[in-house]
Amino acid sequence: MEEEEVSVRLDRLLLVYEAVTESQFDDMYNGLTAFQHKLPWIYRKIGVSIADYHLGLHIGSGEGSIYIGFKHNSASQSGAYKMKIEWNPAKEQEVFESGSVDLLFSIINSKLWNNKRVIRGMDIAFDLEVDKSNLVATSLTGRNQDRRKGTIYYGDRNNDGFLKIYDKKKELKEKQKKEIEAASLTRIEYSWRHSEGLKLNDLSKAPFRVADKYKVALLDPESVDGTLKGCLLSYVRGEMDLKEFPRRTRENIKKALTDMEQLALDTYLEGQYSNILLDVKKYITGQSIENVS
Repeated sequence: MEEEEVSVRLDRLLLVYEAVTESQFDDMYNGLTAFQHKLPWIYRKIGVSIADYHLGLHIGSGEGSIYIGFKHNSASQSGAYKMKIEWNPAKEQEVFESGSVDLLFSIINSKLWNNKRVIRGMDIAFDLEVDKSNLVATSLTGRNQDRRKGTIYYGDRNNDGFLKIYDKKKELKEKQKKEIEAASLTRIEYSWRHSEGLKLNDLSKAPFRVADKYKVALLDPESVDGTLKGCLLSYVRGEMDLKEFPRRTRENIKKALTDMEQLALDTYLEGQYSNILLDVKKYITGQSIENVS
């Protein structure tokens, strides 16, 4: 498949500002509310569960909203805490007017200008004009396949290595009432997470390789025959997971998929990664990459 036939975009970004004091957070919050007339509605919520942040800001609503969490309830009591910002940059225009996201981050960064900031996670979306039934993913790390309402999952959401494959054309039609000309459009979403986070300087190259965890093949059922073809199709349709087949059959299925054309997802990402990095840089600093500490 040619590189120009695959669209690659940043679908979720998770930033963390470290050592933020309560007075800094309050100052930032007051700075944001001072510009409430230029920003989507800011909803402040106190989290009570051990899994929540003590203070959470929801800026806007819907899939393009931005969430800011401060002082996780599981954190030890101290004078400063981590502050998380998480959102989908690809959908921010659905919630924010032109220039308002830049305004929001200029306020945040002006109040926390001396705080270390790291990137804790990214979701990368690959869009291909291929029918979903013709894509077959195989986990190289033992993750089981899960299927719900036609969507294929590997791993746990918000964890490193989470993979999701679904019919994007169908989603656009059902959720946004949007029709596209392409006969098929399939989205593959891959999640990268880092427990400590990486500084911008450490992200000059993509910090992960999809191929380390998955192979994604373009299905060619005519390349196999007999019983193996039936087993392969049963796996592709989600009727059986690989672990349910006898060991020799599992190996034969894996070999058959390996012999089919493989999607070079990392190559597609490499071709767009510099643009993704520029977007990340835009959010967390106005300086050149070389000057970020």
